[in-house]
Amino acid sequence: MTAVANGSGVVDKESLGFLTTPNVASLLKLRYFSAANLPIWSGSIPSGRIDEQLAVSSTNVPNGSIIHADWSRLLIAQWSDGLQIAIDPYTQFQNNYTTIRLCASVHFQIASPLSFNIITGVT
Repeated sequence: MTAVANGSGVVDKESLGFLTTPNVASLLKLRYFSAANLPIWSGSIPSGRIDEQLAVSSTNVPNGSIIHADWSRLLIAQWSDGLQIAIDPYTQFQNNYTTIRLCASVHFQIASPLSFNIITGVT
């Protein structure tokens, strides 16, 4: 949190938050702030809080990592025709299945690298 603040990376303080793995979230629920004796991660594993900031977990985060950021600085661009939907009612017809495939062409760009801090090796 200090690295993002010291780097003048905070544009929207309401968009500050954490992203990590469910395993790290579980670990942080068992660890405590030394002075207050409160768990570092409070709330549920999928969506909790760290020091009054939103904290969410996802298996899409590298193991042992936690990201603190001003998420308003993450730009998401949609390309091409946007969302493409393909429906296949024939392949699994005998099993009464219809397959639906959704494809989205997107690009992620960090507007300000100082707005993001990644910690690896959390154990």
